[in-house]
Amino acid sequence: MWLKPADVLVQGQRLLRYYSFYTLLLSLMLIVLDSLDTGNSIVAHADPRSFLFANTAYVFWSAIMLGVSGSRLSTHPQYAITYFFGDITLLIIMMQASGGLGSGFSNLILIPIFISNLLVTRSLGYSVAAWTTIAVIYTQHFLPGQFHEKEVFTSGLYGFFCFTLAFLTQTLSGKLNSTLDLAYRQAENISRLRKINKNVFLALPDAIIACDKDHRILLSNETAKNWFNCVDGKSLPLVLLNTSEHQNETSLHINHNDHLYILNKSALLNSTHGDYVLVIEDSAHIAAEAQQIKLASLGRLTASIAHEIRNPLSALRHAAQLLAEAPDLSKGDIKLTQIIEQHCMRINRTVEDILQISRRNHASIEVIKLKPWLEHFKESFQQAHDDAFSINITCSPDFLIKFDPDQLQQVLHNICGNGLRYALLKNPDNAQLKLTAKQESDGSVRLYLMDNGPGISEDNQKNLFEPFFTTEHTGTGLGLYLCREICEANKASITHMASDHLDSGDFDVKDLDMEDLGTCFSLTFAKVTQELA
Repeated sequence: MWLKPADVLVQGQRLLRYYSFYTLLLSLMLIVLDSLDTGNSIVAHADPRSFLFANTAYVFWSAIMLGVSGSRLSTHPQYAITYFFGDITLLIIMMQASGGLGSGFSNLILIPIFISNLLVTRSLGYSVAAWTTIAVIYTQHFLPGQFHEKEVFTSGLYGFFCFTLAFLTQTLSGKLNSTLDLAYRQAENISRLRKINKNVFLALPDAIIACDKDHRILLSNETAKNWFNCVDGKSLPLVLLNTSEHQNETSLHINHNDHLYILNKSALLNSTHGDYVLVIEDSAHIAAEAQQIKLASLGRLTASIAHEIRNPLSALRHAAQLLAEAPDLSKGDIKLTQIIEQHCMRINRTVEDILQISRRNHASIEVIKLKPWLEHFKESFQQAHDDAFSINITCSPDFLIKFDPDQLQQVLHNICGNGLRYALLKNPDNAQLKLTAKQESDGSVRLYLMDNGPGISEDNQKNLFEPFFTTEHTGTGLGLYLCREICEANKASITHMASDHLDSGDFDVKDLDMEDLGTCFSLTFAKVTQELA
């Protein structure tokens, strides 16, 4: 039956190579001993010619096996079994030529039995012991035809000892193999955990730097390298060296490259004395997270209040409408009811915006052909406004975008409505809106929404998308904030663009065919892949 490589232990190749060195050294020592023992008093006194032949063959056999033990063949059981069978056969021939079991070669034969049972599985190991026993009985009794009771008992006892050695070695080998397998699995798990920890460590948004007592960097992540140009194995940057003087402070503030960082230092536990780790956080990132938490809490509170206001507000408006229908009201009282109704409508718009932000409806993103959609938007926008204005569209018919159509309608109505209102204030007879779409270098589409109004001052530009920021006493300050939230839900972005930025990079304002450019917002849509298209 052909044997499988699984019948040899994984660690057997190295042990087999060591044993090959041992057999080669042993064979050479026996050659030297036989040469020095001219009277054959130590070895080969029974049959010198057979001993010389077997010893010479043993040298060549060991050299050949040593060469093969370093190749892939040594992992096959056929090679291992053949090696030990040949080894034992040559040793038994030299034992017989030196006088039999009492010559001392019987002890040398036990070594390959021990090694073979360490390397191969149970049945193969016992086959080596069986081969040794049969070879000893044959050479000691059948070949010379001697069957003395004492010698036969000695040979049988030697064979029993060979099987006992094989059994004990197999038991030891099994426990050793299970221990090695457990150690291998543990090492594999530790290696996997180290890789996971390293990936997590490198991906942390905070800068992590581990140093020794001499402030030499042992390990740092990508954030630390980007912020402070840290290099593993080099000294800590000068901006961080003064942290060693503040052993008792839990956190320090440092300024570097116009950024404020918060630094925390702690000793590395279960490490070399003096090792420590620096955790550096960007204060702007912490402030942004705190702001988001505040806004989320404020949003939940405001939505709850808005919901409670909605019902009495409807009753108040309805009462004002009924009061205005009374026949005995004076003109002054009717004016007061109109003021009440107007402010009720204003408060209701604010409530609607707040509730819409709190609901955060899921965006049903679709692939839209931009030019036909803009043409449809133009018609609906012109029907909703009775003022005299022009709206022009410049867009390639091949442009595709990904967006929720209803939410895109809401965003464009909000921005174009604001733009039209301000354009009419500055140019009541020539208000203009222009929608221009261009394709970016990465394949995404950007839509520019422009008007010829007075524009937005630099002081107000930085607060445009903040909630409740407005420059009108009738506004809610939630329109642009809601537009930004909708864009983010659709994996798009909205930005305000100053006219000087348009002149310098995106396109020439002279090509817009507008007499006076006021405000410009840009919508950058997510790229439409070929599969979706």
